[in-house]
Amino acid sequence: MAEEDLDPRVMHHLPARDYDRVMAECGYQGPRRAAAALAGLGAARDAPLIEFGTGTGLVGVALRSLGFTVIDGFEHNPEMLAWASGRPGNVYRQIREWDWTGSPPAAPGTYLNAAAIGILAPSYAPASVIDAGLRLIPSGGLFVFSLSDLARGEPDYIGRVRENVDSGFVEIAFREYGRFLPGVDLSADIYVLRRR
Repeated sequence: MAEEDLDPRVMHHLPARDYDRVMAECGYQGPRRAAAALAGLGAARDAPLIEFGTGTGLVGVALRSLGFTVIDGFEHNPEMLAWASGRPGNVYRQIREWDWTGSPPAAPGTYLNAAAIGILAPSYAPASVIDAGLRLIPSGGLFVFSLSDLARGEPDYIGRVRENVDSGFVEIAFREYGRFLPGVDLSADIYVLRRR
């Protein structure tokens, strides 16, 4: 599969066996940028963190590389869940299946921080995942997520961010637009919202 044949709108649906290779070939920057943003804000490395949409575990690997040690995940695709669970190095403490609807299978306050990188996009994870992530973390907790060019123009995603900021529920602690999947000419904002 050549880069020129890839459509970023369907990359979420790659088979798990091909995902890491294709993302590496496309120069995937999301995991590294997200982990660096959390670390740069002084997020406690030993505090429990929940990742929405683990995929094959690339974000977990990036978080681990910067010293985050207690990472759990939610994943809706059983094939990806199995792949991430079997990733060498015990990246995740546990991964549970969740299909983006209803409440996530964890109690509020279980996690200090949350992440959702590369999943918030039309025809994939809905904007309601932003609310779900914010409800799980306590005051002072950080939620890092990406909004790629595919999602930045969709009113539902940015609308959720604005609603939460305008209501005073969160503040934008970090926002940076930059390279995300350069091999398919896709950029993204990395946001970190801090619960108030």
